[in-house]
Amino acid sequence: MRLPKLPYQGGATQREVVAFGGLNRTENYKEGELTDAAGIVTAHYPVITQREAREAVTGYTDPADMYSWDGHLIIVQSDGTMLLDGSVIGQLEASYAGKRQFCAVNSRMCIWPDKMMIDMDQKNLEPMVTEAVTPVPVPPAASSVKLEENGIMVSNLKEASRVAGSDLRAYDVDCWTYTYGKDTKAVADCWDDDTGWDLEALGKLERKKTFTYSSRRIEQGDIFIPSYDGNAYDYLYAYDYGTIDRDDYNTDGCFGVFLGTGHYRVNYFDVYDSDSRANLFPGLFEVGDVVSISGTAFAIGDKDSVVITEINSEENAIYWGESDAIAVPMRYGECSSAVGADAIVNLNYYDYDNEDYINARFTADVAIDAGMILFYSNQRNGEPVYVWDPIQKKVIATYQQDTSLSGGISIPSIEYDAGAPGPVVIRRSVPDLDYICGHENRLWGVSNDAKGRTIFASALGKPWAFGTFDGVDTDAWQVAVGSAGDFTAICAFNGGVCCWKEDRLHKILGSYPSEYYMNEYRLEGVGAGNWRSLAVINETLYYSGRHGVYSFNGGIPSFIGYELDTYLHDAAGGTDGRDYVLSGTNKDGETELLVFDTVHRLWMKEDALNVTSFSWADGALHMLTGGSILKAGQGADDDVLWHAEFCPFDEVSTVHKYHLRLVLRLDRTAGSTFKAEFSTDGAGWRTAYEGTAAGHELRTVELPITRCDSFRVRLSGTGCTTVRAMTREFLPGSERRH
Repeated sequence: MRLPKLPYQGGATQREVVAFGGLNRTENYKEGELTDAAGIVTAHYPVITQREAREAVTGYTDPADMYSWDGHLIIVQSDGTMLLDGSVIGQLEASYAGKRQFCAVNSRMCIWPDKMMIDMDQKNLEPMVTEAVTPVPVPPAASSVKLEENGIMVSNLKEASRVAGSDLRAYDVDCWTYTYGKDTKAVADCWDDDTGWDLEALGKLERKKTFTYSSRRIEQGDIFIPSYDGNAYDYLYAYDYGTIDRDDYNTDGCFGVFLGTGHYRVNYFDVYDSDSRANLFPGLFEVGDVVSISGTAFAIGDKDSVVITEINSEENAIYWGESDAIAVPMRYGECSSAVGADAIVNLNYYDYDNEDYINARFTADVAIDAGMILFYSNQRNGEPVYVWDPIQKKVIATYQQDTSLSGGISIPSIEYDAGAPGPVVIRRSVPDLDYICGHENRLWGVSNDAKGRTIFASALGKPWAFGTFDGVDTDAWQVAVGSAGDFTAICAFNGGVCCWKEDRLHKILGSYPSEYYMNEYRLEGVGAGNWRSLAVINETLYYSGRHGVYSFNGGIPSFIGYELDTYLHDAAGGTDGRDYVLSGTNKDGETELLVFDTVHRLWMKEDALNVTSFSWADGALHMLTGGSILKAGQGADDDVLWHAEFCPFDEVSTVHKYHLRLVLRLDRTAGSTFKAEFSTDGAGWRTAYEGTAAGHELRTVELPITRCDSFRVRLSGTGCTTVRAMTREFLPGSERRH
């Protein structure tokens, strides 16, 4: 009986082409994926290639912060020196090195936490916080003034022939100021080093004589000789630090300023150029700015926060809409000793214009302690007199003037000026924001202040203005949030502003304040310390959260960091427009530079480079690391060290395989080295091939894998080697091992 013949099937060699994958450190891996790698990229997927060279950017000394915008590269060195496109444009606080944030609003680049701006058109540095300080009474240098026994205060023309900008002072005297014009030689001829001034000769020169109180008839370069003339007064005050001189004698707009401290009866005289001084307020502030005022006498006029409602350029004055006399009293005096109950008090003030005393009297129903300040607006029957406690900084009593009274305890009073007795600071502030971004021509920020977690938006086009609330579309805007936890980042994305916490998102939508509204979502947010990790690629936001890396399109974040099997902290992110590049410290305390291929959805590890900032400039991705800047993607790197360790090849079927070999197809450049190793069933690594290419070559490398339950493969080398294919050949076996 003849039986049909069946073809022999046993022992036929089978082949499997291994598809290369990305980094996968989990147990849920596929053949061809990598458990560890360095120096390789997915730019030419599905083949394995090495990263390109990194070129050091020169011209900077220990750079600490980096940002690029509109083709410009901004670098801040560790000492605070700021450079724009390689040129120094200013100096910042060195203490903020490595902590800075940047964002563009209109043509200004905002810098935080320095609270500074770069005018990108003018290429200069500007403060967001500005302040005007009234002239400070500082005694002049001994070399520039001389006090003679006859009571004449002179300017030593031999050492300072031009006194514009200098100080003159007089002690315990009322004095007239003689202005001698600009003929320095004529005045200098009246001076003798041994005998001093020739007063007779000075008297023959053309001069202007002005009482100190109104001494403003001056010009830059004029010569001043305040001289003793008349009776001495206990208190000599003349404050006029903001008025432009309109006298016919003045042709260049300069003006003089008297300052003084009444308790010591010392006066100082300053000269300012009106081009800069008279425009003090208009040049520094704008209507709508929120300012604080500090340093007023006894803190009577101090203000924590007022909104400027008017700026008068001619008078160089600012207004904030208050008419309360308590805010800015006209005259005040200090109780040098206690005043008993029911005593009559006479606040006497000397009127220099009328050369007579003006008295403001009242009856103190309750005793007034020594050190209290009494002040009033006008000397008029029924007008109030306030008792100010300088320690409590508040009014503790109010009395009414009574013109029918006479006599009384005399307390000298003086004209109140914001600058008495020391410098007054008018300061425009901006909120202390923790994170910032720019959106629709406004500066946005979030604050984790102890007073409350708040979201801020500046006025339109004015990143320094956060206090304008006039009910118009250009107003500033702010809102406090009640959710728990601190803000961790902020960014402009998908037509709105995303204010992130670790476990939620506050999203602001709308185009102007009356239209703004906020939605709150509970989702995986940005991890604490990872505010630098945010990067947008093709309208997808990538960031590092508490549990790993996420992508966000406006809905629910997608977890894309599963294969990394770790989370990162202190992470920084950047992009070349295709890949998401992320550097940070993993859960084991190791620094990693990871790359996510957004096209093929693959992770790869380049190396352990610790990058603190990424910027795209000059057609390349710049990386700030360890006080130096590296430019990525600079062509083939013959010195790059690379390796790729594949996830184990496990036999999960019941039919064992007789592995014959693993075949690699290589494309190598001259001088490149290559090493192939394998390990079976947990044994040590065995080298299957190691060599250096003499020239460009295509090579096949075989790894003789024996029968096993699992095996591993590790490839490494230097220079450029492309692994184009991996094929394993085997014979199917039985379920029982031999």
